[in-house]
Amino acid sequence: MRRLTLSVVTLVVIACCAAPASAFDAYHRFFLAACGGVVVPIGDFADDDLANPQAGGAKTGFDLGLRLEYGVTETFLVGGRFGYDRFDVKREMLDAIAPDLEAHWTLTEIFGLYGKFLAMPGAATRPYARAGAFLGKPELTFDSGDEIWSGEYDVSLGLEAAIGVTHMFSRNVGFGFEARFAHLFTSDSDSGDDAETLARIAGPSGVRDPGGNVSLIDLAAFVDYSF
Repeated sequence: MRRLTLSVVTLVVIACCAAPASAFDAYHRFFLAACGGVVVPIGDFADDDLANPQAGGAKTGFDLGLRLEYGVTETFLVGGRFGYDRFDVKREMLDAIAPDLEAHWTLTEIFGLYGKFLAMPGAATRPYARAGAFLGKPELTFDSGDEIWSGEYDVSLGLEAAIGVTHMFSRNVGFGFEARFAHLFTSDSDSGDDAETLARIAGPSGVRDPGGNVSLIDLAAFVDYSF
């Protein structure tokens, strides 16, 4: 995994140096980005201790997203974001509940709004920082092999902050990397008809309520299209 990551980074650096770059013109332009990467749960969300009623037991997962931004000035952009994260539940937590049980968390970032500051006007490679808020909906799914149960949660407010860098190969096409921290606030359980079954198979603490407990770090790459 380390060798693969190093190889990808090396190829990107070579491409950035070799490609005919264009000045990063942001003023009155739109930027559409497709993102994907590794997402790391932190805090209680990653804890697999059943004695902790807020333990989510989430493993490192993956993230997919779309962003649309508009350059209000050459250095300040406003943007919107949609995202989807998935995390398998740690084996240690599942073995303590029932044998052969599988489970995973998903987090749908329904819609987010943010402001973005771009440094180094006129350069082809520009670092940036952004921050904003989003609406997120977690879901916890158990699979016993014979049946599947899902516990959904209410839509809640989250906050995010990120730093990254974008390199424009031409006026229209760019590539970049981003590191993002996100936290989702309290979400109430809305498990419906599956509530009793979910509470039974999840152990004495019932289905974990991820409210105030979904914190993550996202390491992603993205492709930008400017128009």
